[in-house]
Amino acid sequence: MRRHIKRWKKAHLGLVAVVMAIGTVLSVLISHHAIEPAIAQGEQPCWRSGNLLLFTPKPDVGHSRPVRSVAFSPDGKFLVSGSADKTIKIWELVKVWNQTVRPLVLAPNPEEITSVAFSADNQILVSGSLDGSVRLWDWKARRVISTETIYPSRTGVSVAFSPNGQTLAAAGFNRNTIVFWDMATRTKREWLVSEKFGVGAMAFNPDGETLAVSTMDGFVKLWNWQTGEVKQMVRDDRYRDDKFPTPVNSLSFSPDGQLLAFVPHRLTSSSEHNQICFWNRQGERVGNCLQGHTDDIPSMAFSPDGKYLISGSWDDSVIVWNVISRTLVYRSPQNSKRILSVAFSPDGQSFARGSGDYTWKILKCKQ
Repeated sequence: MRRHIKRWKKAHLGLVAVVMAIGTVLSVLISHHAIEPAIAQGEQPCWRSGNLLLFTPKPDVGHSRPVRSVAFSPDGKFLVSGSADKTIKIWELVKVWNQTVRPLVLAPNPEEITSVAFSADNQILVSGSLDGSVRLWDWKARRVISTETIYPSRTGVSVAFSPNGQTLAAAGFNRNTIVFWDMATRTKREWLVSEKFGVGAMAFNPDGETLAVSTMDGFVKLWNWQTGEVKQMVRDDRYRDDKFPTPVNSLSFSPDGQLLAFVPHRLTSSSEHNQICFWNRQGERVGNCLQGHTDDIPSMAFSPDGKYLISGSWDDSVIVWNVISRTLVYRSPQNSKRILSVAFSPDGQSFARGSGDYTWKILKCKQ
């Protein structure tokens, strides 16, 4: 198996990008230090002006333990929340905004829920839990289709669908394998990610070919997940510490697949803690890192147009960033307990977060 290992020196932070307006679309020519993706031209988002609607479920219908994972359905009509209270709740968003919501509850689950995701056709919900298992749900019928334990107990499992929805990937935190299921045949295959180091995070590239996987030695491997070929192994020299490796604990690809946002868990320089940085497809660190959080950042996601990035932190805040200007657009009040999960809606007009204060919240642009 052919492997390429790349390391980088700290990039020059004086950035230049040539932006050309062609009709209503911005075309961006990028220098090798720039991070601007091609985006749609439009107004500043409503959260810059604070013109937002906020919903938080009441305690009698919400969760009783931390909300570890939130996700929107592909059609934008539902939000799912998975909690350490061992329940999965599905919320119809029309009823959320009409204040008439009663969630559909998927239970029982033998252990805490650590991740949730909808299939591309909205028919299946998949959940990972702390007993090392993965469950497929016919969520509309509240029925478990299948359950498979893939790791020892007390292993939190992260789940994700491939861009075409035909493959499901599951990884156990700090375990050194990833399991893939073909959703049509329900056959599975298992990959050894590393002989020695466990998985920290994973993310599918929208190109349909690449899976990024971070390991506890500080590397991020870019796999062709269909063939098993490792196309690249990447690590930034700023985070290199062979005695105390710096794992990447959060990954997210831009919608066009050109940028991979990453969050190092620990840096040697205190001034560089809690940043979000970017690699391009060539494995080069590009542009300024985003600085604004004061604690770990376990979750982040790009907006559907690639222009914005949302991040949730243990500092109790959610931040929306402008990826082009690398500026902070919106910061939520710090009145929660550790943000654990964030997600953008498919139309980019809403975002949700789950936190350690047992709640999830959704913010939406006022019409």
